[in-house]
Amino acid sequence: MLVRVHSECLTGDVFHSMRCDCGEQLDVAMEMIAKEGRGVIIYMRQEGRGIVCTTRLRHMPFRKGAGHSRS
Repeated sequence: MLVRVHSECLTGDVFHSMRCDCGEQLDVAMEMIAKEGRGVIIYMRQEGRGIVCTTRLRHMPFRKGAGHSRS
């Protein structure tokens, strides 16, 4: 049986940050489990690398003008 132990990574899992591959790893694991027809994902509610979410968000590069209007 396939098993994925995955540490929570908000920026990667939810926002698909390009600075980490956590979301991609989770997506691949879910695809493999779906293909196999059974499996388990253990989702650890902790930041895997000891980096607090607010710290990650503070250091994420944002594109100028993306979703913002200037008055």
